Amino acid sequence: MSVPPETDSRRHQRGRAVWPLLITMLVILALGVGLGVLYVTWRHPSLAAPVQAAAAGLAVFAAVLGLVLPRR
Repeated sequence: MSVPPETDSRRHQRGRAVWPLLITMLVILALGVGLGVLYVTWRHPSLAAPVQAAAAGLAVFAAVLGLVLPRR
C-alpha cells in the first residue's frame, strides 16, 4: 500500500498546528518554573528579595522582546 504524496494544503495545516502546541508547551513550562520559584521562596524566605529582583528583570526583558519582535 502506497502513501499518497504530501500536498501543500496538508503541509500548511501541519504548520498551523505547530504554533498552538508551542504556545501551550511554553505556558506549561512557565507555570512549572513559576511554581518552583514560589516553592523555593516559601521554604527559604531569605531568597524572596533576590528572586523578586530576578523576576522583575525577566519581566522587563519579556516586555522589551514583546515590543521589538512584532516590528521585525
